[in-house]
Amino acid sequence: MQKMDENLEEVENTISEHKSNINESNTLIQKYKDQLDNVKNNREFEALTKELEYQTLEIQLSEKKIREAEQKIVTKKETISEAQERLSFKEKDLELKKVELEEIIQKTESKEEALAKKMVRSEKVVEERLLKAFKKIRNRSKNGLAVVTIVRGTCGGCYNAVPPQIQIEIAQKKEIIACENCGRVIVADDIATSIDKIDRSTEVEEAPKKRRTKRTTAAKK
Repeated sequence: MQKMDENLEEVENTISEHKSNINESNTLIQKYKDQLDNVKNNREFEALTKELEYQTLEIQLSEKKIREAEQKIVTKKETISEAQERLSFKEKDLELKKVELEEIIQKTESKEEALAKKMVRSEKVVEERLLKAFKKIRNRSKNGLAVVTIVRGTCGGCYNAVPPQIQIEIAQKKEIIACENCGRVIVADDIATSIDKIDRSTEVEEAPKKRRTKRTTAAKK
């Protein structure tokens, strides 16, 4: 829209220039007509006549350019109007998305805090060199994943093929294996599944504990 506004301004300036040219040509035409009354020979007459014809053509050309420019202005204004409508729609849609996002943030805030605390506890039992490597991989990854599983024979992070021999070694779980392409750590599916189960069971256990704590406090009172 900003670019269209700038183009519109250029076209309007062009119209002003052509109108100025028309005024100059009209002034010259009047001047040449006055001079025709005082011509002394045919040569001067022909020269003035040619100048009159030339200035008349200049006026016609400028008028044609003005009509074309005015048509461009109409088209550009229609385009700007359509763009403004799309922008208004997008702005309304953006406001709705912001409200939805705020609701999601509020719903997940407590879970995010719990995961952050869990992450701090987990970092204490991980070797410092491994933790540094993990954070380094995570920071340079677009999706923030440093540990992934195999997805249809490919790395779950960069989706490059994982050789069959490497897949066997990952399944054996004897050592930490990184993707040859992106450097992410690749783990077996059963490890990821077991971690998910532990996370869910922990959440289920923590909820009754909180309720029991409230009941105990109420009983003491």
